[in-house]
Amino acid sequence: MKKYRPWAIRALFILLMPFLMNYVYTKFWYEDDLRKNEDLLHLVNSLPQETEIVYLGESSNITPNKKDTNWSSISTFLAGYYPSLYVYDITKPAAHAGVYKELLKRIPPSSPVKTVVLTLNLRSFGAGWIYSDLETSLQKSMVLLRYRPPLFNRFLLAFKAYDHASKEDRRKQCLEAWEQDPLHFPYAFPHKNVREWDNHISSKGMYGADGTRDQKLTETACHFVKNYAFCIDTLRNPRIRDVDEIVELARRRGWNLVLNLMAENTERAAQLAGEDLVYLMEENRKLLVSYYERKGVPVVDNLHRVPDSCFSDRDWPTEHYTEQGRRIIARNVAETLRVFHPAGFVLYEKGGGRTRFFNNCEWPIGWDNMESLRREKAFRGKWSSRAGGEDPFSITFSYRPQDIPAYARSYCSVELEWLSAETQSPARLILELEGGTAPYTRTDVPLAAMQHESADWNHFRHEFTLPAGFPLARTLKVYVHNPSEEPVFIDDIRISFR
Repeated sequence: MKKYRPWAIRALFILLMPFLMNYVYTKFWYEDDLRKNEDLLHLVNSLPQETEIVYLGESSNITPNKKDTNWSSISTFLAGYYPSLYVYDITKPAAHAGVYKELLKRIPPSSPVKTVVLTLNLRSFGAGWIYSDLETSLQKSMVLLRYRPPLFNRFLLAFKAYDHASKEDRRKQCLEAWEQDPLHFPYAFPHKNVREWDNHISSKGMYGADGTRDQKLTETACHFVKNYAFCIDTLRNPRIRDVDEIVELARRRGWNLVLNLMAENTERAAQLAGEDLVYLMEENRKLLVSYYERKGVPVVDNLHRVPDSCFSDRDWPTEHYTEQGRRIIARNVAETLRVFHPAGFVLYEKGGGRTRFFNNCEWPIGWDNMESLRREKAFRGKWSSRAGGEDPFSITFSYRPQDIPAYARSYCSVELEWLSAETQSPARLILELEGGTAPYTRTDVPLAAMQHESADWNHFRHEFTLPAGFPLARTLKVYVHNPSEEPVFIDDIRISFR
């Protein structure tokens, strides 16, 4: 038996080797690789621990129109209807259901999340988005996120064992789909596929009011056809599979799931490409609504809810809306959420509006001076805001006082974590009101008033009394100013109004 013992030990060692290697990699290098390759992970990490409603979206959520008086996102407007609940977003430009499902899997099972609002773009079910040039980058960014041994994921990343098709390959895939995927109409239609339809518009051209060919308008009409002329096949479409997985994940986690079908510019589609294109858009809308409502998932049907005047982009079909358009989407979602959160709903006209805000510096969420974010120190996560030296200002909360509900305009409470090597840092928390018809107001309080003797992070809390003219100001700003060369680091900022 003794002669077999060395072989047994070697065999055991070989069996344990992958587990040991995975442990060592996870312990010493995994976090570094995540930081280098997984910006998406910050989207999940940036959710406050008390989040109850999660809004998942792409650029439509956060892209304002330059003429807007309020640049708030759809998710921010949505939060205004539920001031007693914690509503936060996970937003990634160009994301689709395939990305969302990996991010949702990363939400800890212990999270208090009760409801998930998932953005559905009609365009994301078509070949133009499925085979987008951005897909390789998105697929790469998700490799380390997937629930597999971290070392195995690292090998897959190193050997490009993911969908890493070149731009030329994706272009060929897209062209192939436009040539092979049939278009179904209940009547005779002169073009059997997208390629023929696109070529017809391109050769015929679109003409301006002066009777001359308008090349830009012609290209826009072609873009509409290539983005919306398709028929969803629920058995073959990869986005359907992705959303189906999310439906199942929500069921297992006990989440309420709401699908937010975004508004498309059907008015402009009809003007440029005709009612035939709108017919296809409408048929895909009907399919998605019926398919998922049969699974017990409510769908917020926004397809025709936003008028042409509320779409920002004129040369390309997008879901980028003006302030009014974003408010329309938010209101429709808020109304649907009343099924799950009836007690929390408050109409804007009756004093609704967001009263609580949070930023843990892990991901840009619309605050000013995001350039101050650093990885030098962090209370939790990897990032904090650095104030001092060349840039004495921290990340800045900037908001319109008029958007704070009337019942919450008496006090502004600010909580944050801060760190400084100086025992008596000159850094001060500042609340500033400027513009509008209210007088300029600047109130400040020293952070050092709540500093420990040790070099640990300090918890700071202060409640400002808001002046009577608060709603007349154009902008409210809350930030830390540090005139010292010795930096102050700010993290986990909570702002609430009452």
